[in-house]
Amino acid sequence: MDNLCLALWPDGSHHRYMTITLITGSNTGLGFEAARRLVALGHTVYLTARDPEKGRVAAVALGARFVQLDVTDDASVTRAA
Repeated sequence: MDNLCLALWPDGSHHRYMTITLITGSNTGLGFEAARRLVALGHTVYLTARDPEKGRVAAVALGARFVQLDVTDDASVTRAA
């Protein structure tokens, strides 16, 4: 189970769970930082971006998986699904 994560909750308790996360627009900014932190916690992260080259570069840098997705384009959403 490569995506088993141990989480420390604010009350100090520990919880084990499996996580798979998809983050839209995650090749820059807040999405990139969220992806970076989740990968560091052991999550399997699917990073999405409109630009395939920028998305692949970001995914490789983070150890995430890349999915090309433009949420404003129905055909792109269908392909990503």
